[in-house]
Amino acid sequence: MAFRPGGGILASAGDDGTVRLWDITNPARPHRKGPVFTGPSGYVYSVAFGPGGRVLAAGNTDGSVWLWNLADPARPELIATLTGPSGHVFSLAFGRDGRTVAAADSAGLVWLWNTQAGAAARGVCAMAGQPLTRAEWHAYVPGRPYTPPCR
Repeated sequence: MAFRPGGGILASAGDDGTVRLWDITNPARPHRKGPVFTGPSGYVYSVAFGPGGRVLAAGNTDGSVWLWNLADPARPELIATLTGPSGHVFSLAFGRDGRTVAAADSAGLVWLWNTQAGAAARGVCAMAGQPLTRAEWHAYVPGRPYTPPCR
């Protein structure tokens, strides 16, 4: 479980692959807030809120970390599924600036992801190698103007 920064909401994880948000503004009468989050295929062992409380991460037994946008907690939006760990994700934490997600897995490793879109795009482009030539672009993406994502 994790409390949202600023209070009022508690996230809980389940062995059924779900995550739930609870409105705890009145601790004597907590109630579920929004839909049940689904997607992870195994037990969800850990949850963590980003520093501003707008992003929720959930660590799964299949080695994945799911990120949801909670700008509107009643309508969570899946942002991404992060992969890498070979075993269960037992704990999660966000860096102070909210850009980095850390996960500790059952192999005793700690995984770090930069969740900023620009950094992710630069990483993908760095691993992709050479950008598409105009000829390759027209062969693989016919009818679209030449605008390769990596320069």
